[in-house]
Amino acid sequence: MLTPGVLLQNRYRILRQIGGGGMGIVYLAQDTRLAGRRCAIKEMSPAQLAPQDRTWATNAFRQEAQMLANLKHPGLASVTDFFPEGGNWYLVMDFVEGETLEKRLEKAPGRRLPLGEALNVIRQLCDVLEYLHRQNPPVVFRDLKPGNVMLTPQGEVKLIDFGIARFFKPGQARDTINLGTPGYAAPELFGGLGQSDPRSDVYSLGALLLHMVTGYDPTTAALPFPLPAPASLMPGLPPHVERAISRATQLQPTSRYQSVVELRRALFPPTSVLPPPPDARRKSTGVWLGLAAAGLLLVTVCIAVLAGVLPLLRSCGANETSAPPRADTPTPRPTATPSPLPPPTATSSPSPSPTAPVAPSAVLPSSNSVFVPAGNFTCGSTWADVEAVLSDLCPRYTDSWCRESSFEDELVRQEVRNPQPDVSYMDSREIYLDGFYIERYEVTNANYAMCVEAGACAPPERTGSNPRHSYFADRRYANCPVVYVTWEDARTYCAWVDARLPTAAEWEKAARGTDGRWWPWGNWAPTNEANFRHPGQSAATEEDTVLVGGDLAPVGSYPADSSPYGAMDMAGNAMEWVDAWYGPGKHEIRGGSWNTGSFALRAAGRTGREPGALYFDVGFRCARDANP
Repeated sequence: MLTPGVLLQNRYRILRQIGGGGMGIVYLAQDTRLAGRRCAIKEMSPAQLAPQDRTWATNAFRQEAQMLANLKHPGLASVTDFFPEGGNWYLVMDFVEGETLEKRLEKAPGRRLPLGEALNVIRQLCDVLEYLHRQNPPVVFRDLKPGNVMLTPQGEVKLIDFGIARFFKPGQARDTINLGTPGYAAPELFGGLGQSDPRSDVYSLGALLLHMVTGYDPTTAALPFPLPAPASLMPGLPPHVERAISRATQLQPTSRYQSVVELRRALFPPTSVLPPPPDARRKSTGVWLGLAAAGLLLVTVCIAVLAGVLPLLRSCGANETSAPPRADTPTPRPTATPSPLPPPTATSSPSPSPTAPVAPSAVLPSSNSVFVPAGNFTCGSTWADVEAVLSDLCPRYTDSWCRESSFEDELVRQEVRNPQPDVSYMDSREIYLDGFYIERYEVTNANYAMCVEAGACAPPERTGSNPRHSYFADRRYANCPVVYVTWEDARTYCAWVDARLPTAAEWEKAARGTDGRWWPWGNWAPTNEANFRHPGQSAATEEDTVLVGGDLAPVGSYPADSSPYGAMDMAGNAMEWVDAWYGPGKHEIRGGSWNTGSFALRAAGRTGREPGALYFDVGFRCARDANP
């Protein structure tokens, strides 16, 4: 065991021990080469193990380092160094502030969490496990338990301790070594019952959810299998949650959900319609009569369940408004710290499987919302960011406007070299935002059709030569973002569902989190992460009479285009109206689209459009206050 003050590699100064487990001790350390940076250092000491275990443990520790070094996801701590010293092995990782889920449960009344909070943890764990399972070969975590789940002050969930994670090996009959925590680990991890695979993590997710919502600790049972029925522990659980836990924890892998995607879909079923206010009048307009008739039945059921929990909304504390700011209350438009652009990294390919998240609260404003916690936020860009865009992204495209002046609207006012009279620049980089909810998906044609059917919204513009004018009335595009709507149309729809447009700062925080990343998924340029125009692909124009280039996709079709809070498609698919004034005669647009290059997909990017104009690549999503 190391004592405070010990210096490893003439670089890492040990501060204190912060954890320990079956695979080693974890220390908090100071990186003396990078002032202010704290890191977590995991120590594995072979001398403390039985002789027959030393070779295996050393190999497992090396595998953990190699595995984590190649994994990049917001739900994982990044590995930055790995070395031997003094007969021990050390793994250096980002320090994750917060507490373990185990500690959170110990402090919770009845050792259980509110349903909304528990489901938010599971939703984020599903996201990171889906990423692991999509690796080639799949990475199976195998030891999912409260002590290996970190909860940050920002509401983020991170997996820690990959000591027994393994690569799935097709054709192998069973695991070479039986490991895992009894109660949470699947039966196939014990006694040679088979090889662990992604379905083993599905079992652990079910056991973990059972613990969080009922207070039942499966490690205290005399026998780890089978787990008790959820209803016997906590009567009154929502039926779909009870069913999901029961199926996820089946003893036979073939009887479980076959992937975390299936489990997530069962817990957060996709919704094609946001419920309107209970007193909304429904006047038939002849638009999508067949679809609307079926949708009204669904909405009637949804209203009965959700009407009591949909919060009333008001504008948030941000200074961005839909009208020009007063001289004494300038609209803040902050920026981020410098972050050089890393080389592109290939990730998973798109898969049209949208899922809906849940807010981390016992009161859920919508099953289709994600929660963004309150806190300080640095948004926008610095000159280092702009220069990296110009050197690394713009040369991949022939767009004439991919030049310095096009990105100066992301800078703080005093840093702008060539200010334009028609642009409202930010006066501060750092702002504080109250907590809020934002819809996980862009508003779809199916969503918007219900508002039109109720007589509250005007139909999208449907005349013109571009084929996308027909999408709203074509059921094949029901789950694609609605476009050809004005800024006022977007505001009207959001008001109809007791919501509002997000401010520009809210939208950016929901898209990138608080770590200054460029894109929702991280700091690597997109390949297949989002729906966007790739280098060399033709750009479409409104005047096209046939489809040119890319096109709109159903919401949620690109799982990697997921923000740290779970909001989908904030980089690509459709640009989005926000409640912010961009400059004289213009309102602000955020995000990129199927028709923009990677440089326009960055969360800090902004542009302005005429609020009364109609565009084939501009849609919107709604937001709600957390404390109306």
